[in-house]
Amino acid sequence: MNYDLGAFDDAGVPVLLTQETHQLAQGFAKQQPTPTKADQVYLNTLAVCAVNNYLKILGVSANLSGCDSWNPLMRSVINAADLNIVGVGRLECRPLSLAGLEDPDPVCHVPTEVQEDRIGYVVVGIDDHRQEATLLGFVDQVETEELPLRQLRSLSELPTYLHSLTSRQDPLQGVTRLSQWLNNLIEAGWRSLDDLLGLQPLAVQWRSATPDAEATSDTSAIARGKLLSFSDLPDEQVALILKITPEADSSEADSSHTVTVHVCPTADHPHLPATLRVMILDNEGSVIMQSDARADNRLIELEFSGDVGDAFSVKVELADQNKVESFVI
Repeated sequence: MNYDLGAFDDAGVPVLLTQETHQLAQGFAKQQPTPTKADQVYLNTLAVCAVNNYLKILGVSANLSGCDSWNPLMRSVINAADLNIVGVGRLECRPLSLAGLEDPDPVCHVPTEVQEDRIGYVVVGIDDHRQEATLLGFVDQVETEELPLRQLRSLSELPTYLHSLTSRQDPLQGVTRLSQWLNNLIEAGWRSLDDLLGLQPLAVQWRSATPDAEATSDTSAIARGKLLSFSDLPDEQVALILKITPEADSSEADSSHTVTVHVCPTADHPHLPATLRVMILDNEGSVIMQSDARADNRLIELEFSGDVGDAFSVKVELADQNKVESFVI
């Protein structure tokens, strides 16, 4: 069926829903307990992917790993379709059947649980066959669960709106800047290995191979760590350690660096939890590296190279709990 999009011709942007997008949505939907919840998650995923693909074209970076819609536990309990815009905040992407446009005064449902902690709301029309999405417009806030579509701003205004939000805050707020560690600029919360691990054998090994915290040379490796706790597993803590090492021929600000990620047990535990998983995610939330702990593991190590300015996240999963730390080299 063809629907009248005349009221949105100036603002609506069509986005093809690819096979890859459908496979992702199907995977998320299969994890749900009921058909109704599965369909909700399916449509939410299509909407998020459509907005993300549109923003990619505009050069706007998003980090899916920090979204409720990409978190297995959160998407199973709330109706969220959020997209985390790097350095700005979470943009809600609400799906709407295009059949709803036949109403005299069409509205889009916005659940109460997503009416806070959002920088805006994009309404995404989905056709009957779910082959194409149409981005109908956006608003910067909502006050009720029924958003009249006549209140939508043109999508052409969205880039300017996001830029205005970016200019109000540090674009790397909450992101650890590893290359600055080489100049002894360390964010709060990241501790020296002596302080973090004391006299554990791992700490001794690190001290023999890694410069002291107070090293000032910008050509030496620097390592820092923090403890990760899991709210539903108070007895399970692990240490996350990041080391950044300039490559041998690197001297310029845009040079390459080697990043080493370690996860190890704390003093109270001789081994890592057997179900622990460590993942390296790119700035879109896709897994690029992964390692699972075995019963007797004392250390997980992942290593890769990147240029200054490259963004990534480390995600540590234990049972149904997870912790995500975001970084930029």
